[in-house]
Amino acid sequence: AAGDLIRRGVAGGLAGSGVAELSAKVEALVVDGLGASFPDLAVVGRGGACAGQPSQQEEDEEGVEAAADLAEFMTSSGKLPVEWGVVELDEITVWVDPLEGALDLMGGATETVAVLVGMAVDGIPTAGAIHLPFHFPTSTTNETTATVTECRGRTLWGAESLGLYSGNKLHYSDNVLPLGCRVVALAPGGGGGGEAAGRLAALHPDKVVEASGAGRVTAMLLDGRVTHWVCPERATGKWDMCAAEALLRIAGGNLVDREGHNYDYSRGCRLGNEVGVVAVASQRAWKACAEAYGWK
Repeated sequence: AAGDLIRRGVAGGLAGSGVAELSAKVEALVVDGLGASFPDLAVVGRGGACAGQPSQQEEDEEGVEAAADLAEFMTSSGKLPVEWGVVELDEITVWVDPLEGALDLMGGATETVAVLVGMAVDGIPTAGAIHLPFHFPTSTTNETTATVTECRGRTLWGAESLGLYSGNKLHYSDNVLPLGCRVVALAPGGGGGGEAAGRLAALHPDKVVEASGAGRVTAMLLDGRVTHWVCPERATGKWDMCAAEALLRIAGGNLVDREGHNYDYSRGCRLGNEVGVVAVASQRAWKACAEAYGWK
């Protein structure tokens, strides 16, 4: 539902204020949807809205549908791991980034746009979903000429003890890189000097790819198109990274600060990731980080 809302908004044309309004609508769709089914659940959006604090957006059929889908996922004993039955609502915090890539979208670029929903239990990312609304499903589609209506979107989601999925199928990395090859994703212009340049050099990469957006880069990691993501400066927040870290951990990787420590995603924690981000999707890549940076 969120992806459809974003695609319709872009197809209708967006100015700066239109992007902000679209972000608010998508956040309301997710936050209010969760709040309708779980009034006591702590849901933190990019704007700071919580499920227990109505966003004043008008309720629509999409919101009702989204709430029903989320409620079914979170309460179905046939889908959730058995051990989750002992988790209390006050142990859970859900982090929502309704429209990542909003600044790029103002300029007409859609490749970094994503919706991220991450769930932390006692501050540890445990489940998440990343929707890429402008993903083109076939290799024959020219992303530079295809229209918005040709997009079908892609959702990567997973939960601890349940597995990692792309759509309704178990997700497997394409393993497109040669064994031992290191390809590092770095924010555009981030390798020119300072902390980023030092972190990058320590990894001795075979190739550096400029890429941004937590949803987009996490998908690149999970698909095996890059091995490492280095973002040592403060440029991300908990709403960006909870879903990303959850999916990477499920895949066997990790997401940490530049000193090798995991972030806390409990309610009331600091919203910004002040000590940067280093992320991987495999134990091999994690070992390379530990050796390069002297982590234990």
